[in-house]
Amino acid sequence: MCLFWLVLHLMLLKVAATTYCQLLLSSKSDNNVKLIVLDRLNELNREIMVDMVMDVLGALSTTRNYDVRRKIIDVALELVTPENIHEAVMMLEKEVVKTKSRENQKKKYRKMLVEAIHSVSQTK
Repeated sequence: MCLFWLVLHLMLLKVAATTYCQLLLSSKSDNNVKLIVLDRLNELNREIMVDMVMDVLGALSTTRNYDVRRKIIDVALELVTPENIHEAVMMLEKEVVKTKSRENQKKKYRKMLVEAIHSVSQTK
């Protein structure tokens, strides 16, 4: 009976994480909602969230807000493992390519992305 409850608990956490990621990926969610969702995702069990690192990083393209993007990267970097590092770096590199302009906001975002790539490459 205990095993049943454990499996059920893990399934419910996975459903919650999936729902949070859907909110994060929605272009209709405002920045405050995204920040709250990111806080909730950060509180979930890391083992459950590791499989969702690409969903979390995918949210980078749904907002232009620097603070939300910073939080997305922070949460995603906690989820990077040797198994998913290649995909995470590829996603970050795609975002870097999108920032090739002279706008100050994009320069700041580009610098953040490059720092994230370096951080992942050095620690994993």
